[in-house]
Amino acid sequence: MKSVRSKVIEILNGKDPLSVVSLNELYIQLAPANRNTIRAALYGVSIGTPVSERNKPSDFYAIRLNLVQQEVFLTLPGVPSSDLRKDILSIEKTNGIISRLQSKYGKEVIDYWVLSAQHRSVVQAASGMRKAKRRDGSACRLCILEGRFSDKPVSACHLVSRRTLFWSALDDVERMKGSIFSVEAVE
Repeated sequence: MKSVRSKVIEILNGKDPLSVVSLNELYIQLAPANRNTIRAALYGVSIGTPVSERNKPSDFYAIRLNLVQQEVFLTLPGVPSSDLRKDILSIEKTNGIISRLQSKYGKEVIDYWVLSAQHRSVVQAASGMRKAKRRDGSACRLCILEGRFSDKPVSACHLVSRRTLFWSALDDVERMKGSIFSVEAVE
C-alpha cells in the first residue's frame, strides 16, 4: 500500500508543471486520509514550507506561495533541491555575471556572440510560450488567483526571468569548463 506522501507526489506529477493545486483539492482526492497527514506530506515535498526547510528533501514536487487571499501550490516535476536553492533571481547577480564575462572575453565579444545565443534561446522557446499563453488565456495564473487583472497580456513568466536563467547557466558552464568558447562548453 502506498504512503500518503507517495500518493501526493503521484498527484503532483500527474499535472502539468506549475499547475495550481490546493490543500482542499488533495483532501478530496485522498479522502479518507487524515488531513494533517496530507498537509504534512504536501509540505514535505514543497519548497517554501517550514517542513521542507527542516527536512531538506533532495527533490521538490511543488512550490508553496502565500498569496494575499490564500495559500497555493504550483506543481514541479521533481526538481532537484540544489537547482531551486540557487540564488538566480537577483538582477545584481545577473549583471555581475555579464560584467565578469565581458571583462574576461571583451564587451564586444559577449555582446555579439552571447547575446545572439540568448536571442536564439528565446526564439526556440517562443512556441512553448505561445502555447502556454493560449492555454492560460494570456493571463498569469498567479495574478488570477490574487484577483489582479490587467489589460496587458502576459508576455513572460512572472516567476523566473529567462534572462537570469540563461546567464546563470552560462556562468555555470564557464566555471566548470574554464571557457564558454570551447567544444566542451558548447556540449
